[in-house]
Amino acid sequence: MKTQSILIQYFKVAARCFANLLSVRAGLYVKQTDLPKQ
Repeated sequence: MKTQSILIQYFKVAARCFANLLSVRAGLYVKQTDLPKQ
């Protein structure tokens, strides 16, 4: 039981980190595409 709760905790943290990474990546991509072409 204890290992399962630890796994769930780890999964939540990993999911949050992954979502954070994705949002940062998307933000950078949008910034790049928003820049006027030179």
